[in-house]
Amino acid sequence: MIEPPYDAAIELTLPARWVPRNRLEHISRLIETVERNHGPGGFAEFGVAMGTSASIIAWHARRLGRHLSLFDTFAGLPPSTEADGPRAKEFEGKCRGEYNKA
Repeated sequence: MIEPPYDAAIELTLPARWVPRNRLEHISRLIETVERNHGPGGFAEFGVAMGTSASIIAWHARRLGRHLSLFDTFAGLPPSTEADGPRAKEFEGKCRGEYNKA
């Protein structure tokens, strides 16, 4: 379990949390690894949806003085192709955030 203050940052994502808590904790652990290894650069998220994981990444980016870039079409997932696999069709147009709620 992530120790405070990360735990408090994760709690800030309530009540509009789209991402399970354990995944937010995993994101925090990955960022801690980057910090420990002194990796240079900023963070980016592609596919922001409602901004739950982006809020955790932003919290860490601000704490570490790193830049964060967020990218989203706000159109959901595009039509699938055969290369996407058999289940991809059921996600077309889903995983879509709303600009005014992100």
